[in-house]
Amino acid sequence: MEVFRKDKGILEQFLPAIVVILLLAVLWTGSMVAASNIDRSTDIHHVARTYLLRMETDGYLTKQNRYLLEEELEALGVTDVDLKGTSFEDVGYGNKVELVIRGIANLKDVSFKGFGSPMMTKRQAEVTIRKVSIAKN
Repeated sequence: MEVFRKDKGILEQFLPAIVVILLLAVLWTGSMVAASNIDRSTDIHHVARTYLLRMETDGYLTKQNRYLLEEELEALGVTDVDLKGTSFEDVGYGNKVELVIRGIANLKDVSFKGFGSPMMTKRQAEVTIRKVSIAKN
């Protein structure tokens, strides 16, 4: 007696490949979001470093530079900027100048809670940057 076996269907043949492609797409999306958040963090630190260099020259954070700093941080998505602890008065040549930035950064996140909810979400994270240098004015 001869036994007949049913051939595998097309879904059974391609299901593992489809699952792998789906997982790779999720991983790729997650890595792109993480890279975006790292870029934003790098940009925020770059802005802080730029204004610290200006503070080295002036000996403190001038009102004009404070305004420009807050504008640049807001353009990068940082809200509720607080500069408490920053040197706002001339510290004199050779003394330390401090730039302290606190705020809330809007970041992206990837989460999968089912097909009914969005995969890309936004979250807020506290940002604290403290940079110290020597006044050269």
